[in-house]
Amino acid sequence: ESGTAAAGVVVLDNSDGAKNGTVQIAKETVSLVAPGTGSFAEMGVVSTASGAKTSVKLTTNAAAVTQSADALQRGGVNNLWDGMWLGTELLAESGPAQRNLIVIAGSADGGSTNTYSSTLAQIRTYGITPHVIAVTGTSVPAGELEQWAADAGGTFQSGADTELAEMVGAVDTRVASQYRLTVVDPPAVDAEFASFEAEIAGEQVVASYRPGINSIGPDALAFVDPDEGSGGF
Repeated sequence: ESGTAAAGVVVLDNSDGAKNGTVQIAKETVSLVAPGTGSFAEMGVVSTASGAKTSVKLTTNAAAVTQSADALQRGGVNNLWDGMWLGTELLAESGPAQRNLIVIAGSADGGSTNTYSSTLAQIRTYGITPHVIAVTGTSVPAGELEQWAADAGGTFQSGADTELAEMVGAVDTRVASQYRLTVVDPPAVDAEFASFEAEIAGEQVVASYRPGINSIGPDALAFVDPDEGSGGF
């Protein structure tokens, strides 16, 4: 999917469990991933306070994205898992695109209907790459979210709210160089490992994988040539 347009949804914790300053900074960082600003061709925004709500559906209109984030008010319980689930539903409508879910968490979940497992299933069903950002010094269950991101083949960052712009910017940079490799009807392999060769950015890469295993994340792929180090897609 190299060269395929990137679609994203920001799931923003605007609950009263998050500090007011954190919410304001988080809202400002949405402009960094607005359509046409960096790597994303379209973007949506979901809020998590008092039940997950769509602030704006996927759109190519940068102003609509930033304005929808600016309009969010802080208050109510944090339905973080529900917000993440709603974000996956919006991304499912994106068509042929690299789908990315950006989660900015400033507090613990306050009673979502959805769970770790149900949101993970959505991520896998729709081929979404999640990028979780946890604000430190808060009630955010960072360890749980980090494990969820790993299970989903995504990324995880944590830091102070003053570092949110840097962390959101890192997501945009990651997406700019992100590849998804899909092998249609691969041949049957009766061995513990199988290999494939791909050309990426003009370079030939030979990697190995475990046939019949749902392998997620860069650690699931290893270059066959040990001199090349390790890496993935």
